[in-house]
Amino acid sequence: MPPASSSGGVMMTANRVVNMVMALLTVVACVLAAVVARA
Repeated sequence: MPPASSSGGVMMTANRVVNMVMALLTVVACVLAAVVARA
């Protein structure tokens, strides 16, 4: 990961982290929905 020396680099890194968190939350939501539907 390149060093975020400029504000643009910081924003890109933040965007990457947000996208990763959103993807993880989506996976968790899908798993929870499957468990609830099966229960």
